[in-house]
Amino acid sequence: MSTGGHARLLVDPVRCEGVGICLHVAPEVVRSDSWGYPIVIDPTDARADRQADAAVRACPRRALLRR
Repeated sequence: MSTGGHARLLVDPVRCEGVGICLHVAPEVVRSDSWGYPIVIDPTDARADRQADAAVRACPRRALLRR
């Protein structure tokens, strides 16, 4: 499933522990809720798309994936 030619970034809420690395690696596509857990904003351009890929690679719990 993709939107606008870019793969969607998804969070597995069971695996996520709110470490927050994704917030620093992908500030254009990931925000946090009041507890520090990620809220995903789908990538809209190539730069945001690259940030989303970097966030997937950086997640220590492997809680992020692209579809």
